[in-house]
Amino acid sequence: MYLPLAKPALATLGIFTFMGAWNNFQWPLIIANDTNMYTLPVALFAVRNQYFAEWGLMMAAALIIVAPVIVAFLAAQNYFIRGMSLSGMKG
Repeated sequence: MYLPLAKPALATLGIFTFMGAWNNFQWPLIIANDTNMYTLPVALFAVRNQYFAEWGLMMAAALIIVAPVIVAFLAAQNYFIRGMSLSGMKG
């Protein structure tokens, strides 16, 4: 009875948790001592050279890194819209 009303909130929580884990930067940077263990944002930071950055390569990598988050949002967009429409109703 209560779970159908909680689906939009759970979808939002799932997306925010996924985004937080996917974009984690500081902890993997501190704890990883091998470049094979880096998360994607840390690896993108490591691609940048000390004196010169290939911006085209970095933007292409950033697009690839952001793509799963965009796909997850588009998959859960239906729940976001439903949650907003339910929150406007008076019961």
